[in-house]
This record gives sequence, structure tokens and C-alpha cells, in this order.
Amino acid sequence: MRILLIVILLSFMTGCLSSFKVTGYSGGTVIIYCEYSIEKISSEKYFCMGEGSWSCEDIIRTGLKNSWQNSGRFSLYDNTEGNDFKVIIRQLTKQDEGTYWCGVDKPTAPDSYTKVELDVKTDDCCEKSVTETVYLGGELPSAATIQRDHEDSIKHFCKKAKTSRLVLI
Repeated sequence: MRILLIVILLSFMTGCLSSFKVTGYSGGTVIIYCEYSIEKISSEKYFCMGEGSWSCEDIIRTGLKNSWQNSGRFSLYDNTEGNDFKVIIRQLTKQDEGTYWCGVDKPTAPDSYTKVELDVKTDDCCEKSVTETVYLGGELPSAATIQRDHEDSIKHFCKKAKTSRLVLI
């Protein structure tokens, strides 16, 4: 399965609205970085979906700092040291395609938004993922060996939430 890492720096300046396009692959993952100004460090951060920021439905929201907030396939981490937050969307489907907004809550003024257009493509080369259980100090079973035609491809290991398994994607 292919993971597409998208790094997008989005600015939240007063009165400024930015827009970016992101492409992901069905079954894969995208990571979107949303930047904000230091004045907004204590504000809630959120990621929502809708045609316009005025009609945006929250998908995930957090007031937590330097900690993960999870909601289904969506995760949000507010990194106060970098003045940014990242949103991870896993197991993409064609239904995830559409308009999203990185938002910063501003109690005394209109919220700051950055528009994100997500396009989800299908890639026949990456239909299958391999999941293997590996215990600390153990070796990766031979079932997870890499096929020769993928020797030069980038490989990813992920820790699956709430387990001690590693997932080869």
C-alpha cells in the first residue's frame, strides 16, 4: 500500500485565506501540516469539511497541546513549538475527496481558515498491505519480505494504535 506524505505549510494570518490541493491514494494516508501565528498558540485547532468555511462541519477538534487527538481515521496533533498542527487521514477512500478547512478558533474575532482540496486517486500497484506481529527484539517474519520489483521503493513501518504491532505499509 502506498502512503503519500503531503507536507503543506498553511499560514493563518489575520484576514488571509490560503488554498492548497492535496492528492492521496485510495487505501493510503495523507499528512497535512497547517501553520498558525504564535498569537494563536492557545486557541483550539480543528479540521472540518464543507464547501465554504461558513458551512464547515468539524471532523476533528482539539484544545490539547503537544498531544494527539483521534477521531476514527482522522488524527490531529497541535505542535506548539513549531506553531503548526498536523492532520493525518488514514485509509483514504474516494468518498474522502472534497473541500476541507484547517481552522484556528478565535473567540473574539472570526476564525482563521485555510482551504484544502483533497483529491483521492486509485493506484492499482498498491492494493495490498502486509501486517505482521513482531515482538520487541524479534525479527520480521519472512512473509513480509519485499518483492524484487519493489526493492528500490520506499518502505514504511507504522505502529498500530493501542497495540505493540508494527505494520508494514
